[in-house]
Amino acid sequence: MPKVSIIMPAYNVEQYIRECMDSVVSQTLTDIEIIAVDDGSTDSTGRILDEYAAADKRVRVIHKKNSGYGASMNVGLNEAEGDYIGIVETDDFAERRMFERLYDTAVKFDADTVKCNFYKYYTNKEPHDVFAENLKDVELYNEPFAPVDHPKLFRVSPSIWSCLYRRKMIEDNGIRFLETPGASYQDTSFSFKVWACSEKVVLINDPLLHYRQDNISSSINSEGKLFCVCDEYEEIERFLDEHPDKKEAFESIKNTSKFITYIWNYGRLGLEYKYVFLLRMKEEIMEAEKASKIDRDNMTERQRMRLNELLYDRTTENYIQTTKRKLLRKHESIKELADENKMLKKKLARYEEPLYKKLRRAPAAGVRRIRKLMDK
Repeated sequence: MPKVSIIMPAYNVEQYIRECMDSVVSQTLTDIEIIAVDDGSTDSTGRILDEYAAADKRVRVIHKKNSGYGASMNVGLNEAEGDYIGIVETDDFAERRMFERLYDTAVKFDADTVKCNFYKYYTNKEPHDVFAENLKDVELYNEPFAPVDHPKLFRVSPSIWSCLYRRKMIEDNGIRFLETPGASYQDTSFSFKVWACSEKVVLINDPLLHYRQDNISSSINSEGKLFCVCDEYEEIERFLDEHPDKKEAFESIKNTSKFITYIWNYGRLGLEYKYVFLLRMKEEIMEAEKASKIDRDNMTERQRMRLNELLYDRTTENYIQTTKRKLLRKHESIKELADENKMLKKKLARYEEPLYKKLRRAPAAGVRRIRKLMDK
């Protein structure tokens, strides 16, 4: 049985795959298995992975039909045999000592999960790293703790590829990814379930992975992915319902995390989608507020202010109007603003087509309201 199983989901990453694979096969921790899951790539990714498998017996390649990130990760989890499980996404690359450092820490503290910081890696102009201290708000390095005692951990970006997970903990709690083909945010529910089930976590300050920034697609501006983040929280709620002891301990933490994530998602959406998402966000967060299941003590002052704005201080129309004004400030001329407004109206017209009327909780009334707001 290897010490660590490293799961590497891959889809059309021929440009980056060799740098990534080189960083993993050269790890200073040698007692590892490498499970590369080719999600039906249409470029040379699969062939390149096969080359590495032929040269290194620790590498296993699983070729499958394209079914999305969550399904690929679950295939890898099902195949893993190591004491611990790590993840490396195949457009990133790891420090050579990454898994030795994580594994030694896990063994030292008998930890269920170990998490490190990382670099953001940029290749525009000159390639360079920027240290991303993702864990600084938790303020607890190199000592074990239980996540239930430190809710700030749930506010940390999931960055599931900067962790090592005890495989027994994953298996005993039935932790898997939500399989939604073409969806986004599938690390959200996985990360929450891991923290809810980990009894002992250790954070280390070392940045051990290079998270590539020049392969980010702006796929969020897609009506098919509008509610993907909501699907992830529905999966979290399903999981908590199946574990009543965890539901009691983590319900308020879940709702606080949901609000923070929804606000972040709202900020990323194109204006034509903001109003429709806002309606659902306000409904779900108000439901949690009425049940007194939001933990304001574990929010920043700014987050508490935005929560009050959403629920009490502004009407929905005022909220979207404020957002609109902020977005339009970036324009340098009236003509530029008018051109974008015209393009936005064309996008909104698509919502009146039968396909888009089928969107969950995206009523035609929402479209009519945002049309009126645009004309103000």
